Amino acid sequence: MGQDRGGGTRGGSRPRPRSRGCPFSGTSSCFAASSVTRPASTCGRATRSPWPGSQRRGCSPPGGAGGLVLQAWALRAAGMARRRVADQTLVFLMLTYIVYMSALVICGFGLWFGVFRGPDSFALTVVPALFGLTVIVVGLLCSAIPTDLQRRLDGYAQRSGRVGRIAQRLANGPAAVSAGIRGAWVHVRQGDPALLGSIAYWAFNIMVLWAAFHAFGGAPPGAVLVLGYFVGMLGNLLPLPGGIGGVDGGMIGAFAAYGVDIGTATVAVLVYRAFAFWLPTIPGAIAYFQLRHTVQRWRDERRQQRAAELAAATA
Repeated sequence: MGQDRGGGTRGGSRPRPRSRGCPFSGTSSCFAASSVTRPASTCGRATRSPWPGSQRRGCSPPGGAGGLVLQAWALRAAGMARRRVADQTLVFLMLTYIVYMSALVICGFGLWFGVFRGPDSFALTVVPALFGLTVIVVGLLCSAIPTDLQRRLDGYAQRSGRVGRIAQRLANGPAAVSAGIRGAWVHVRQGDPALLGSIAYWAFNIMVLWAAFHAFGGAPPGAVLVLGYFVGMLGNLLPLPGGIGGVDGGMIGAFAAYGVDIGTATVAVLVYRAFAFWLPTIPGAIAYFQLRHTVQRWRDERRQQRAAELAAATA
């Protein structure tokens, strides 16, 4: 491990709280989730789904597939076309995680070259930065894949039988990713103000963690805080419900590796998880059951509308 040039809190003293609570709440993730894509929908129904979806995101491995499924279900129930739901979901993911990978690159190389205070170990700085850079490059390469790749394989599928049909189905994945990346780039190129929601989602979560560190002994330098947070978040990829254990242990281990006192890191991370993950599940669960009731009303309204149209057509 490299030497800490400025900064994590060290020492064996027991952490003592300096304040009674954190001034920031993890509920800010709801705002970010709803503001990034703003999917269009008649009657404004689509705006009702991000809250429960954002609270369930992370409840199924890997990386929160459960929240995405719930959000897609709500948008489909609101009347949005299946392809549009898929496209908007992928655009949302691309815009959200480009901030993640960019932070790894900026903070990792910044620590390595001494731009930011903190450890300059190759494994703790350059490796995460290279990981983020690789993901960005692969994403840019995927954007070159034709978005209609599945249609272009029609002839091959007809000539090759079952193998061709399987290849055509598999081609839908890369084509969808390409469409998502291109859609995200359109938002960036147009300078959509709602893109700030992507930054706000991560920034407010990190501020909750900063407040937790500050309450129990002092926060590490900014770059260390950001890099430790994002490296620890890779624990979401472990097949654990809600990342429970994976994210907590990943963050604590990451901060310990960056020279932060493990006692302070443990308390701060657990407090962060309580505020940013567990606390929002209460209003999120209430919103989920309200959404189920609302979805049923939408279905009843569409059923009545179809019946009225059928009656008018037969009259």
